[in-house]
Amino acid sequence: MRAAAPRSIGVSIDAATRQAIVRGHAVALTNQEFDLLQALVSGAGSVWSRERLIERAWQRDCYATNATVDVVVASLRRKIERDAHCPEVIIGAGAGGYRIVESTVSPG
Repeated sequence: MRAAAPRSIGVSIDAATRQAIVRGHAVALTNQEFDLLQALVSGAGSVWSRERLIERAWQRDCYATNATVDVVVASLRRKIERDAHCPEVIIGAGAGGYRIVESTVSPG
């Protein structure tokens, strides 16, 4: 029996233009959403703790908290997931944080 081929979720980002493309369509993201998505994409498949995401995506914001990460992830899911309540792209890793399933980054 053959294993199922991995399914592309169709997310790519261009760091130079700060543009996200989801399933062939440009998606308007806030700076926080883009920075969070870029962090997740840079370590595709790896689990990012909320603390690590804060260090990477909110370097200059000393007021960011774990709740900030959760709120921005929820907002990002509404924009890039087919169904934000059943995410296929940004997957929760329990209390551990989040991971992205698959993506492409254009150099910037």
